[in-house]
Amino acid sequence: MFYHAIKIGTKVRPFCEDALPDVTTDSIGEVIMFKEIGRNRRDFYTIIRWDNGTESFLNARFFFKAVTVVEEVVG
Repeated sequence: MFYHAIKIGTKVRPFCEDALPDVTTDSIGEVIMFKEIGRNRRDFYTIIRWDNGTESFLNARFFFKAVTVVEEVVG
Protein backbone atom coordinates (compact mmCIF):
# COMPACT_ATOMS: atom_id res chain seq x y z
CA MET A 1 0.00 0.00 0.00
CA PHE A 2 0.96 3.65 -0.23
CA TYR A 3 0.55 4.31 3.50
CA HIS A 4 4.28 3.94 4.07
CA ALA A 5 4.81 7.10 1.98
CA ILE A 6 2.99 9.29 4.54
CA LYS A 7 5.30 10.51 7.29
CA ILE A 8 4.76 12.79 10.28
CA GLY A 9 6.29 16.20 9.64
CA THR A 10 5.69 16.19 5.88
CA LYS A 11 4.76 19.63 4.53
CA VAL A 12 1.74 19.63 2.21
CA ARG A 13 -0.42 22.01 0.19
CA PRO A 14 -4.07 21.47 -0.88
CA PHE A 15 -4.45 20.17 -4.43
CA CYS A 16 -7.31 22.54 -5.25
CA GLU A 17 -9.51 25.17 -3.56
CA ASP A 18 -12.40 22.76 -2.94
CA ALA A 19 -10.32 19.85 -1.63
CA LEU A 20 -10.45 20.81 2.06
CA PRO A 21 -12.52 23.34 4.04
CA ASP A 22 -10.96 26.51 5.52
CA VAL A 23 -7.77 26.30 3.44
CA THR A 24 -6.68 27.67 0.06
CA THR A 25 -4.10 26.46 -2.45
CA ASP A 26 -1.66 28.95 -0.87
CA SER A 27 -1.95 27.28 2.56
CA ILE A 28 0.84 25.11 3.90
CA GLY A 29 0.14 22.27 6.29
CA GLU A 30 2.11 19.71 8.24
CA VAL A 31 1.16 16.10 8.94
CA ILE A 32 1.04 15.91 12.74
CA MET A 33 -0.53 12.46 13.20
CA PHE A 34 -0.89 9.23 11.28
CA LYS A 35 -2.89 6.50 12.95
CA GLU A 36 -4.80 3.29 12.39
CA ILE A 37 -8.45 3.19 13.38
CA GLY A 38 -10.67 0.14 13.55
CA ARG A 39 -10.61 -3.34 14.99
CA ASN A 40 -11.76 -5.67 12.25
CA ARG A 41 -10.80 -3.56 9.28
CA ARG A 42 -7.63 -1.50 9.08
CA ASP A 43 -8.25 2.11 8.16
CA PHE A 44 -5.58 4.80 8.29
CA TYR A 45 -6.09 8.52 8.92
CA THR A 46 -3.90 11.60 8.94
CA ILE A 47 -4.30 14.87 10.77
CA ILE A 48 -2.89 17.94 9.05
CA ARG A 49 -2.37 21.24 10.91
CA TRP A 50 -2.57 24.22 8.56
CA ASP A 51 -0.78 27.56 8.80
CA ASN A 52 -4.05 29.28 9.78
CA GLY A 53 -4.37 27.03 12.86
CA THR A 54 -7.12 24.72 11.60
CA GLU A 55 -6.73 20.95 11.41
CA SER A 56 -8.02 18.47 8.84
CA PHE A 57 -8.80 14.83 9.61
CA LEU A 58 -8.23 13.00 6.34
CA ASN A 59 -8.58 9.36 5.33
CA ALA A 60 -5.18 8.18 4.08
CA ARG A 61 -6.74 6.72 0.93
CA PHE A 62 -7.51 10.26 -0.21
CA PHE A 63 -4.29 11.85 1.04
CA PHE A 64 -2.55 12.08 -2.34
CA LYS A 65 -5.81 13.07 -4.07
CA ALA A 66 -6.42 16.02 -1.71
CA VAL A 67 -2.91 17.37 -1.07
CA THR A 68 0.46 17.63 -2.80
CA VAL A 69 3.71 17.12 -0.94
CA VAL A 70 5.80 20.29 -0.70
CA GLU A 71 8.62 19.00 1.50
CA GLU A 72 9.17 15.39 2.51
CA VAL A 73 10.67 14.22 5.77
CA VAL A 74 13.86 12.24 5.27
CA GLY A 75 14.19 9.05 7.25
